[in-house]
Amino acid sequence: MTVKKILRLLLGLSLILHPAAAALGQTFSKSATGTAKEKPLPALTGIKVEFKVEAITKESFYMGEVWASPRKFTGIQAGKQFTVSARAWGLDGGPEFRKIEPNWSASPAGLMTVTPDQGQRVKLTVLQAGQGELLVTYGGLSKRLKVKAEYHDEALQVEISQ
Repeated sequence: MTVKKILRLLLGLSLILHPAAAALGQTFSKSATGTAKEKPLPALTGIKVEFKVEAITKESFYMGEVWASPRKFTGIQAGKQFTVSARAWGLDGGPEFRKIEPNWSASPAGLMTVTPDQGQRVKLTVLQAGQGELLVTYGGLSKRLKVKAEYHDEALQVEISQ
């Protein structure tokens, strides 16, 4: 195995493990007696939404799933519909984020669908050109995303703003 392949493998593993490690969300500290005790988790302060990026490399080296959380996600797919995977994390005010199972709702109803409508990971399918909103809610917190879709020749381009 070459050094280049090893570095790519390590990068792929870090992308996969980082959210999983952060999602555990439990930290421990030692008491005066030296035994470990669980610290209470801080309250959630927000919701982070990520989109799955379909990464294609010229060498076709699979590095695991790649997720991004840009302010504006843009994608284009051939055909009359556009489908993208999305997931949400709970933010705790620090560098950590925790796994949550939020509710997802799309409006207007004919523009897009979200399946399932509750859970960390969902599929968003935009059915036609137009503008709408995706609402992610969990425990009194909410995140609104604006969705804009338009046809370009034989493809649907979708822009999702956070």
